Amino acid sequence: MTFLSVATTSGLLIALLHSLASSPQHVIELLEEQEYVIQQKSDNHVDSSLLNADDYKKLVKLDSYIREAFRHMDDFDHPHVNTTKNNVVLSNGTIIRPGEEVFTNFWHLNFDPTVQSDLEEDLEEFKPFRFVGREKQATKCSNDYLPFGLGR
Repeated sequence: MTFLSVATTSGLLIALLHSLASSPQHVIELLEEQEYVIQQKSDNHVDSSLLNADDYKKLVKLDSYIREAFRHMDDFDHPHVNTTKNNVVLSNGTIIRPGEEVFTNFWHLNFDPTVQSDLEEDLEEFKPFRFVGREKQATKCSNDYLPFGLGR
């Protein structure tokens, strides 16, 4: 699955860069947020050239932008193959035999209002700061967000 992990990461990065290039009006706001975090470090007499994990957690607009860009990514064809020699039985009784592929319905996951019930309307519209203040990080997979396969 290493190949899939690499392909997923690069595909998500391309989607993110394309989104930023297509929405230059959001770049200024994202840069201002980064400059603010860097300035806070400088004001506290800390080396502002080195950002750490705590600094990245303060970039909530950037995190929201990334999550929304991933949610809108149109690459919905990541098969997962049962590479074991045993059947895999899912909780609903579906059997995945060795060598069989499984596809995840990402459209349903990302745009179905019954799955995305805690989001406001206009799920089809790209809203870059939709997740600010929602405790839904771009790096955390959940039942309503799966931008990558967690290496499995």
